[in-house]
Amino acid sequence: MTDEVQEHAKSAQTDATADIEAAARAAYTLASNALTTGSGFLGKTGSEADEARRLRAGVSKQGNPAQVAAFVTSVIAYLNNHKPALLAKHYDPTAKIAELTPLTTSLTTGKGDQESKKGARGDATTAIDDATDALFNSANDQLEAAIGLYDPDSEFVKEARRIRLALRGPEGGGTTPPPAPPAPPNP
Repeated sequence: MTDEVQEHAKSAQTDATADIEAAARAAYTLASNALTTGSGFLGKTGSEADEARRLRAGVSKQGNPAQVAAFVTSVIAYLNNHKPALLAKHYDPTAKIAELTPLTTSLTTGKGDQESKKGARGDATTAIDDATDALFNSANDQLEAAIGLYDPDSEFVKEARRIRLALRGPEGGGTTPPPAPPAPPNP
């Protein structure tokens, strides 16, 4: 059951990551087009054009929600700062600013959702690790009890120790358990 929970958490995290990256790319495209339009009206040379290039260069990964949210915020500021000059050129960026404004919130919220999915996946992994440890401890306790019923040199005890060593693996010590104390003499 815990494995199923972990797989579901992994799937949910993958879906959330894909969703937020797609939303970030779409927001980047929208903001980039608005920046291109605004800077196009202001001219391809000059400080406004340089500013637009710096803004665009600040995004190294168009699927990164944090970078894109910062970019969208910067594009909104760019359009607001240059609004008088844009209006003089017969371009009103008000509608584009209104369209871009909610994107920063959705990217931040989406990133938070994706991070919570990562947390859920980590919790599921922890649950599996805990269940595995509990199962190993229970099996080991049962094996110890069974070993105590047989002569230490019996084939059963030897096989039980091989099984325990295989289950324990290198992280659990990886060495052969110490030999059992000699059996007391029979009266």
